[in-house]
Amino acid sequence: MQEQQAVDALMSRIPAIQEPQAREQAMSELIARLENIVRMQPEAADVWFFLGRSYMNDQRVADAAHAYSRAMDAAGRQPEILAQWVQAQFFANDSQWNDELQQAVEEVLEADPQDATTLGLIGIAGFETGNFNVARDSWNRLLGFMDPRDPSAQAVLTGVERAEKAIEEFGENNPQAVRGPVLPPLPEPSALSQSGRVLLEISLSDELAASVDPAATVFVFARSPESGQIPIAAQRLSVAGLPATIELSDADAVMTELQLSKAGSVEVQASISSDGNASEPEWVSASLAAEVESGKALELVIDRPARGAR
Repeated sequence: MQEQQAVDALMSRIPAIQEPQAREQAMSELIARLENIVRMQPEAADVWFFLGRSYMNDQRVADAAHAYSRAMDAAGRQPEILAQWVQAQFFANDSQWNDELQQAVEEVLEADPQDATTLGLIGIAGFETGNFNVARDSWNRLLGFMDPRDPSAQAVLTGVERAEKAIEEFGENNPQAVRGPVLPPLPEPSALSQSGRVLLEISLSDELAASVDPAATVFVFARSPESGQIPIAAQRLSVAGLPATIELSDADAVMTELQLSKAGSVEVQASISSDGNASEPEWVSASLAAEVESGKALELVIDRPARGAR
């Protein structure tokens, strides 16, 4: 009990430690205490899991893979643990891909097609093995599932841009690539795409159509009073694809716990960002009230500068 209390205290204190040496000492103490607990409680799956995360933070990837494996021995191949194991094991394998890793990512994505850890890893592994098309596709899929206002979305977008530049240099199928991950296809559209539907027609004003970069990104959001500024659902388009008629639905949920079908009425809006950053658009449409499943198309015309636009 005392060991667990000490672990809890360390975990709450470490994020606030700024001095590198003090932070390193605290991490070492945390790892040592977690190791003591699993010696006494070898079936404690949650402790093995946190030990794996601590090892990863300490760059001890082989130890992390072992800890996640022990967590699965105790708790089964839960997708959350399996996703972390794949990541650690890939780096422990000196960034070499194999059948075991491929089977694991397929298992995780079958359970959760939006798993960010796995999609991010497939992107990293694809890039490091020279399979730049896989990296691009996996990171693009991850972007489609992320809250566009999440600051980490910018890092993923940068990864996509790096992959696209590499494809320009080496081709869609790089002849120098070694074995890497295969991105499993998305599951067939489910009932989610048939629930919580809002039909929208997205266009540009005539004035903007002549001046906006066709490669700029268009974001379409639906928000509810309960979600505040966090979108319930979102889609990503390009200016070149406008005008467009789209249907937001529960399949476009930004977070699984927030769904259009549970909202009833929402506010919808479209915006344009030249650098793909949804939180800093240059141009927006009016924000309109929409009834979910009304069957009526609402027209969103992007025609005005965003508040605080650069």
